[in-house]
Amino acid sequence: MDIFRDTWLPTDVGLMSPAVALSQAHQICWPRSDWNAASLMLLQAMLQTAVVLGGHCGNRSAWHRHLYTTPHNLEQWFDCLGSGVSAWQCASAEFEVEVAEVLPETPSRNSIKKSSDILYWQQNIPNALSVAEASIAIISDQLWGVPSGRGYREGCRGRRPMTSLLMLNNSYVNIWKQIWLNVLPCDEWCASYPTMHPFQYPWVRQRYEDSITPQNAHSLEVLWQMPRRWRIVVEDDGSVRRLMHQSHGFDYHGWSHPLSGYIAKSEQVWLPQRMEPYFSFKYWALLTTPIAERSRPPAALTALTQLNNLNPMDLSMIQLRCFGWSLGDSDALGAWVDFVAPVFFNVQPCVVQAAIDLADSTYERLALQLKLINSHFEMDALQLYQRLDTEFYRRVKEGDWTDWSLVLRCVARLILWDKAGRNRRDVSRISRGIAKL
Repeated sequence: MDIFRDTWLPTDVGLMSPAVALSQAHQICWPRSDWNAASLMLLQAMLQTAVVLGGHCGNRSAWHRHLYTTPHNLEQWFDCLGSGVSAWQCASAEFEVEVAEVLPETPSRNSIKKSSDILYWQQNIPNALSVAEASIAIISDQLWGVPSGRGYREGCRGRRPMTSLLMLNNSYVNIWKQIWLNVLPCDEWCASYPTMHPFQYPWVRQRYEDSITPQNAHSLEVLWQMPRRWRIVVEDDGSVRRLMHQSHGFDYHGWSHPLSGYIAKSEQVWLPQRMEPYFSFKYWALLTTPIAERSRPPAALTALTQLNNLNPMDLSMIQLRCFGWSLGDSDALGAWVDFVAPVFFNVQPCVVQAAIDLADSTYERLALQLKLINSHFEMDALQLYQRLDTEFYRRVKEGDWTDWSLVLRCVARLILWDKAGRNRRDVSRISRGIAKL
């Protein structure tokens, strides 16, 4: 199956090829959210690669023309991509495994053998997938790089990366417009991600010993990473019941992904933003605003904030969809997290930073008082961010921070009183704690 041209993507209007889905469909409709997200990343990678290699959108003016009109020759755009028959698969994989092993939530063979897994019913493990399902499962596994044991390498963004896609809050907009917002024109891509190497898909490369870095590979490889080695085995009835697997795919270092925000660990080291179970406005600010040079928003969002010729109506509908696997302690699989965050233009980073600093100091005092009551209550201080999400975004939009510190203290006191009161704690002790907030 050629994933670049064949009809295999399920959409709200039926099975379609990528080119047709971009122009006619409104959403991808796999039965799994991570597969839907992986399909959007596939479409973004195809378009970005076609722009850079095919020269179909040389500058921002050409990009702006295509935003409102899908190209009539979109199939021809993908001619430069070559064949997608073996996309994200490794011909040298030689160890046979059950097809379910490509799913991140499935227990390992050793766990199934010993019946030691208590978090997943073994009867829920699929024993067969279609070729299309197996293909998107492999793509998803390559993109997220969820830790799965020895020999399963992570992708270029490490473990539990957060992917951020610009989108329009309009269910009638086709997939093209949703994806095109996240594609950089050729000149901007080449300026941001310069390279001196010819483009080559990782699945046609043979060597796996060396690390893949921006210095020895084309910049587009960041969109086609292949840290895992899988190969589909199609049986006579057209089903996929087993896969071929090989440990140690490509090892990626030093990459900057255009769909990820980055946080400064030091002056030279930037780390991709990780997926959290709950996305508070503190993380939102790091993702969407360059606060005190400690954060770097995704490349597409940075480029969009510099545009002056977008329709004001479109700007008001732009949102940021963030998704990824959130891992638990010791990298135990947590849950797939998918949420939508607002995007505001002309935000003053220093003002937002001051508001977040006030929230952080209130959070620390609240956590201390909760811990004094019961050490298990400390994590409940995170409710401060959860209860104030809507209020924070309203103030960012309106630029009004009057009495923000008072609102923080009031909410913190309510959380402390509610938690301590429900557990029948001493009233005088609670009152002293409230006075310190």
